[in-house]
Amino acid sequence: MNTRYNKYLNKKFNYRPQLQIIVEKEEMMYAFRDFIKRDFCGDVHNGTEEDYKKFAEKHEKCILKPKRGFGGEGVKIISIKDDLQGESLYDFCHKNNYFAEELVVQHPKMASLHPASVNTVRILMVGGKPTAAALRMGCGGSDVDNAHSGGYFAAIDLETGVVCSYGINKKGVRVVRHPDTGIIIPGFEIPFFKDVLKLAVEASKVVDKLKIIAWDIAITNDGPVFIEVNNLPGSYTTQVPLREGIRKKVMDNLGIR
Repeated sequence: MNTRYNKYLNKKFNYRPQLQIIVEKEEMMYAFRDFIKRDFCGDVHNGTEEDYKKFAEKHEKCILKPKRGFGGEGVKIISIKDDLQGESLYDFCHKNNYFAEELVVQHPKMASLHPASVNTVRILMVGGKPTAAALRMGCGGSDVDNAHSGGYFAAIDLETGVVCSYGINKKGVRVVRHPDTGIIIPGFEIPFFKDVLKLAVEASKVVDKLKIIAWDIAITNDGPVFIEVNNLPGSYTTQVPLREGIRKKVMDNLGIR
């Protein structure tokens, strides 16, 4: 399934007004607040100076994300006290078009892959059904696990939650062990994987008119939490590791030929 066909499906099967919920990242955080399980501050939601002050008093560090963005660009982790050079978090975010989000403390097993980033599971949902899954791992000390930022990805077996491919990056470099930590990637078992699938299914009901989307889900000691949802899911993450296309699966789940 190439990018052109992906865009065609997005236009045909994703209801445009609902897309705005996930394109505007602050609205996305608010819409899926029952699944994110962490604090955030934006403009419209939790957006007053007092909200930011309370957030800064509660959290020593946070992650800043551009209100619109792609591929992890512009995402950074900061120390609220040390990195803003005396400027308030409220002023900094409004001046630089960021919103602030509580850091996710990931499961130690997921952290073992690459401790600097929150390493996530991507679940491709088509027609309300889990259709493919991939493990995404940061690399080189990056704060994010996105392939566009140098990360690696690998296929996950939907039935078992076990990684069933090599790791690979956007340059096509294939690895058995993570280049930084040496963790063996094929055979890596995702904690709470059944709960990951359940979260993806339940969260998809919030945007039930979006028929082809992908969820990025982190895993904590208490189970999975929502990170974000993508309306144009990079199909390479679920096809390239196994060198196997998913177009037929996608068509079957959408009921098209």
